[in-house]
Amino acid sequence: MNPSLDELVTRRASLRTKYDEAVSKLLKALDSHPKPTYSRDDLTKLRITLATFNPGVPSFGTSLFEPMSREKLAGFSLKMSEQSQNTQNLHNRYDELYNRLPDQAGVVGYRQPNGREADIFYRNLESTSSYLGRLYKGSYKRTRRSHEFLTDTSKWTQLADGNPFEELPVGFLGGYSPNAQIPRWYVEANYEWQDNPRDPSTIRPHMMLVVRTGAIAVVGELLFCELACIAQVIKNRLQQEDFTRTSLFPVLLLLLCGPRHGRIVQAKYNKSGILKVRTSQIYTFERMVSAPWDLFLRYYVCYPHDGPDMEFASDEEEPEVSVVPPPASQYVSHESSSRRVLRNRRDKNPSTQKFKHASPKTPKAGKENVSRGIDEYE
Repeated sequence: MNPSLDELVTRRASLRTKYDEAVSKLLKALDSHPKPTYSRDDLTKLRITLATFNPGVPSFGTSLFEPMSREKLAGFSLKMSEQSQNTQNLHNRYDELYNRLPDQAGVVGYRQPNGREADIFYRNLESTSSYLGRLYKGSYKRTRRSHEFLTDTSKWTQLADGNPFEELPVGFLGGYSPNAQIPRWYVEANYEWQDNPRDPSTIRPHMMLVVRTGAIAVVGELLFCELACIAQVIKNRLQQEDFTRTSLFPVLLLLLCGPRHGRIVQAKYNKSGILKVRTSQIYTFERMVSAPWDLFLRYYVCYPHDGPDMEFASDEEEPEVSVVPPPASQYVSHESSSRRVLRNRRDKNPSTQKFKHASPKTPKAGKENVSRGIDEYE
């Protein structure tokens, strides 16, 4: 028997309270006892489980984000002859822009980089991030009448000035590092899914972040910045009036990390208040010809799954993903949607996302930092 509307409301309220308590404790623990990386034992103490998944074939039932198929992506390409000289230079000199440490073999796989090493790795990733952005923005396929750009196939929208999410404490999303042992990170872009760009009630609670850091990802562990960004997003989503009608807050993280690597991470809370995190293998972006550009592009334009089966699955279940998810309007408060419409009218075409550097203990404080989103590359 399907639960009644009142039963769903009660269950959601209970889960929201549980998740809010859990993520608040997690953020407090991260701020008071930070570590560069968290092992499975560390994560267990924080009520977090860590598993792996194959992002090329995300077959497990609770797959939160479905990547574009290889076949569909194969129809899109970046015509290098049509690109600016800067883009052509980036493509041709990509391998040369990789700065390898003389003793790098003694760092990767053995320890986290020191400040100088992390800064070198961070700069290595600037060309990686830039080229990914140009692939995403510039790739297209010819149609009978004109061109279809890859960006037009997705309904991920970068958060902009005036978005309600921006009015909440930015905390760890601003790159706030509790101590000098944790390499810096930068949220280069953050996205939310909106089925209809003119209708705020069609926004889904899922969020996607593109993060760059000089830290080195480790198999079977989570970086501080990965865990902190996921927790901060969930905490802020729970506070948004737009999403008081759901307890489902999936997060997708596209991580670019040292020395020139990357991986894909997805997370959500289960009904026991356990944060379930899944990571892909660690990929190398060191060389242009072998870098997993296509895989990461497939997730730039992935599809977010949701629905009651996903939201209320038991902790042991791996539910089948609904082919036709419920409308996003079932999650979004109509009152808050009206306020968002007014904001959108004031700022229809913002180009950047601003983050305020701040400690979670001191929300709203600090300097502003303009995020270089994927859409800004030319």
